[in-house]
Amino acid sequence: MNIPKERLAFFLPGLYEGGAERVILNLAKGISARGYSIDLVLARAEGPYMEQIPDSVRLVDLKAPRVLGSVPALMKYLHHEKPKAMLSALFSNT
Repeated sequence: MNIPKERLAFFLPGLYEGGAERVILNLAKGISARGYSIDLVLARAEGPYMEQIPDSVRLVDLKAPRVLGSVPALMKYLHHEKPKAMLSALFSNT
């Protein structure tokens, strides 16, 4: 069975030390290894796990001062890139 390899996205506030961040990175690595285009969309590209983003995963930095402030940039990303699906694991009001 030939599965089309479409763009998938993951959204996080940042890559801070936490279990959800590790899980998302592991998912991104594993799914990209299967040939999917993966975007890791971050409200702010910061945190100790930044160096663990594999080359096969595209980093999208929304450069938002706050997570809620990233909504316009996130909507623009979604409109332009049109990922097949997006998974968000965390919410923060900072």
